[in-house]
Amino acid sequence: MVALWMVMGAAALHAPASTATDSRKPIGLNTVDPNIAPWWELTVLPRIGETIARRIVNFRTSSASDPLRVSGSWDDPDPNVDEPTFASPADLQGVRGIGPKTVERITPWLRFEKSPPY
Repeated sequence: MVALWMVMGAAALHAPASTATDSRKPIGLNTVDPNIAPWWELTVLPRIGETIARRIVNFRTSSASDPLRVSGSWDDPDPNVDEPTFASPADLQGVRGIGPKTVERITPWLRFEKSPPY
């Protein structure tokens, strides 16, 4: 038994290390839509902890009430327009604490629906 453990441990030492740019998804992990996911679901994304996840939710909820965000004009807001806050991964850089490297790391795990399902 000890010999088997030693052989398996030695094999693990010689296994190639995962690189920081490895964008493959772990088996069983679904994609997340940052426009509708609750904060705890966002924490499954690489480099996204509870604080950043809560900032994403706060950003999208505060942006939804912003007249400029909804219609593109401060003078003529249209409250009937339901556009998602995040249309692409790059849009997440508006959230404090998310930069280009984080966006690059989480992009394979993101999906963006045309409009929120509410």
